[in-house]
Amino acid sequence: MNKKQVLIMDEEYWSIEPVIDRIQSVFGLESYVYCADGSEGLKAFNKENHCCIILDIMFPLGSDLDTNDESSQLIKGGLIILKRLRDIEKTNVPIICFTIRDDDDVKNEISKFTNTFHISKLNARALDLLIAQLRKYLR
Repeated sequence: MNKKQVLIMDEEYWSIEPVIDRIQSVFGLESYVYCADGSEGLKAFNKENHCCIILDIMFPLGSDLDTNDESSQLIKGGLIILKRLRDIEKTNVPIICFTIRDDDDVKNEISKFTNTFHISKLNARALDLLIAQLRKYLR
């Protein structure tokens, strides 16, 4: 039997480490795969089946997906990865956009995709909301 795993895409390990610690304590030590950029994340996604993806919106594309516009990478890299994930046939996988970006433009972009959710890292209950959402997919 394959263990269900979450694919976590966030370039700032220090900021996502409390999330990883909580996922490990609630769901088990091997319940996640971590990637620090978009190209690494897409490779991991294509390699394994994941029950859910946690994606930061302010996320670098990575060298394999690099564009000439550095500012779009930092601000919209996660949206580009989100679109690429949804273009892959098997991607009805739930995607939780766990991000500091809480503006209407980002929320509107995210809402265009089915089975895709937004949780603001700025919300005082962000970690609890994230774990509650993950319980739907990891149990």
